[in-house]
Amino acid sequence: MTRIAIVSVHYYSEYLRQSVSAVSRLAARTGADAVIAVANRGDLLPRLEALSSGIPARSIKCLEHDNTGLEFGAYQAGLDGIRDANPEWVVFANDTFSVHNCFYSVYQKRLLSALSIPADHSLLVAGEVLSMARSYTTGDVRSNRWLTTSIFAVNRAALCALNYRVYHPELDELIRSSSDRRLFFSEALDDALIAHLTGWLFGVPGQGAWYGAGPLTDDSAPRLAGKARSILQEKHLSALLDDAGAWFFDINPYGVREKISRRLERAIFEARSSFLSPARNLKVVRRR
Repeated sequence: MTRIAIVSVHYYSEYLRQSVSAVSRLAARTGADAVIAVANRGDLLPRLEALSSGIPARSIKCLEHDNTGLEFGAYQAGLDGIRDANPEWVVFANDTFSVHNCFYSVYQKRLLSALSIPADHSLLVAGEVLSMARSYTTGDVRSNRWLTTSIFAVNRAALCALNYRVYHPELDELIRSSSDRRLFFSEALDDALIAHLTGWLFGVPGQGAWYGAGPLTDDSAPRLAGKARSILQEKHLSALLDDAGAWFFDINPYGVREKISRRLERAIFEARSSFLSPARNLKVVRRR
């Protein structure tokens, strides 16, 4: 049986019960052997420990992280804590994969299919794969595609190729918390990434931009800088995997029936989210 570990990251206290429940369901469906739940702020740890006790896995550990590097710093802390178990696959998930994103049934089905592939010498990663027409560089690697990292999985061979590093703190220096766009992006940052980040962060929400996008001001700069750093980590991780020759197992739907199903699930998810908490997106925009 394939040995699967889950690293889950939790930051939002108001969504903790929901996000832990989602991890518990994920552990049950994947048959996870081990789960490491990371409290990305210290005050969450006692509640996280209590809620995680019922997760169906042989080994359950909770640890505290100080939010350095945001979710990628926490992913790294969780990976460091699970490495000795030598799992064949590690699934990474933050608390937005079930709260602010819809983990569609087709995504679940395709992720489970990927995780059923035994570990061998092939480099495999699984998740939602996106791309842009123009390639980008991060460091000395180039790609035009990436995995979205609210939930994704990496097998043992791919982790070895990454030297078990999913967080690269040196990239954080390429983004400055400034209200001046000329200073916000380092001159060392790739032009294609600057254009991509500009549209995603400073555009109109819902029109090809992030739901928390907005004008760059003194007040918004720290939040937008944090998001920009996370995006750079996501792009760099994917480019490293691409450069290493990893097979990207895309969990996106392909057939018409799957696409219709995803559209219906999305409509239901958004309606339910609006009913449960009309201010949900506003809270995230202010805190991230």
